[in-house]
Amino acid sequence: MVCEIAAFEFDIASTAGWYSSIAGLLTGFALLAILLPLDHEADREDVECTNAVVVFTCAFFALLVLSINYAVLAGHTAGGTVAAVAAHEQMLFGPAFGLSALLLLFGLNAMLRTYG
Repeated sequence: MVCEIAAFEFDIASTAGWYSSIAGLLTGFALLAILLPLDHEADREDVECTNAVVVFTCAFFALLVLSINYAVLAGHTAGGTVAAVAAHEQMLFGPAFGLSALLLLFGLNAMLRTYG
């Protein structure tokens, strides 16, 4: 069996660079969402606000690691076996990226319940 990655017209390095920048942008949004409840004055203990901060913190660190991983993946420009490994890594990072975006949506749901 031979893996002919050179036959693909898909540029893994540039795509990984774009994914890295999008993950970095979403990381900034997650950090902002972590800082928002710190300005919120509450008379009672807000469980939903605490849940939102926990979810946004998890999303922040997951997106931060993904942004770094995609940036490293963007440096894989050689062909052959290196391109095959890069394609495999990009397929592995995809579900983590999707779940991190889903975490942002869950955190947004909890935050909207807090602020009403």
